[in-house]
Amino acid sequence: MSDFSTFEPEEEFHRLLDEAIARGKALVARNADDAELQFVIGASHFYKGFHHARKKEYIKAFGSLARAKPWLEDAVRIDSTYYDAYLGLGILEYLAVKVRDYIVPFIGGDYKESLRKIALATKGKFTGVIAEEAMVVALAGASQWDEAVKRAHYLIEMYPTNRLFYWALIEILKRKEDFGAMLGVAYDLLRLIEEDQPTHYYNQSLVRSYCAEAYVELGQYRECIRECDRALSLLEGENRDERSRELEAQIVRVKRQAAKALAVKVDR
Repeated sequence: MSDFSTFEPEEEFHRLLDEAIARGKALVARNADDAELQFVIGASHFYKGFHHARKKEYIKAFGSLARAKPWLEDAVRIDSTYYDAYLGLGILEYLAVKVRDYIVPFIGGDYKESLRKIALATKGKFTGVIAEEAMVVALAGASQWDEAVKRAHYLIEMYPTNRLFYWALIEILKRKEDFGAMLGVAYDLLRLIEEDQPTHYYNQSLVRSYCAEAYVELGQYRECIRECDRALSLLEGENRDERSRELEAQIVRVKRQAAKALAVKVDR
């Protein structure tokens, strides 16, 4: 679901993770010193929490992530070289920093520690590639822009059809305000989606909305309006769920911004 950015298999996703947790706990009851079992349970809770966070279901997300932490900590306590477990712990450390910075000032969390743990996770048997993407995001969160961009480009070269790294790089370039480079990456991602997911109109519309944002920042207002129109037309083929409505509203705001700069009227 992460690579293709789709929620269609969501019910099966949660069912399988719940089954992994239940089976893992039954096995742990017989062998509490198995690091891999501890990791499977912790990672299952973590993936549920990460998915809830992507859907902005933050209460559910924090609940699942809180349940993940002790299992992952036990995994590395049993075997400090079980690198896969460090991914969840590193991301939890990173999230603690973000919560501390924006919501609760006295909460713990350390960027350097989060980067150290995520770096260890890149050696993992199961989490290596995902940890690489997490490292890119964490570096950006620490405002280490050049290193984040360098790593993201390397990952795209290594895995040229993996959309996960394109999405991450677009967000980083947007925050870095490198809108010319952002456009190039966005159009590369759009080509991948059109080839492999030709009917996934939401993702195509989302990428075009990024292009529109880049164009307006570059002062290319007519190109911005054209991309907005393409993005809006793609959404007409989507189910009218909340995220589609939110994206539509965002595109309309960008289109009006470009139209105002050109002093022209637009329909929406």
